[in-house]
Amino acid sequence: ELLIELRSLLDSEQSKDSEFRSRYYREALNYLNRFWKEIFAYLDDGELPINNNLAERTIRKLTTQRNNSLHYGSDAG
Repeated sequence: ELLIELRSLLDSEQSKDSEFRSRYYREALNYLNRFWKEIFAYLDDGELPINNNLAERTIRKLTTQRNNSLHYGSDAG
């Protein structure tokens, strides 16, 4: 029910005159419209997680190490 309401609100907002909207608001509406199926893919497949916390936690070690060794071996480091 909420997704149906959100989709109808998105459609009504996109049909309005966009001349008076900020560029960022238009970009956000276009992004939501373009990736609607992908954003809510977890509703069709129960195996998909609703967020990507597992992936974020997995790569955190790699990104932390990369950031820590950014200036290793240089004069700035």
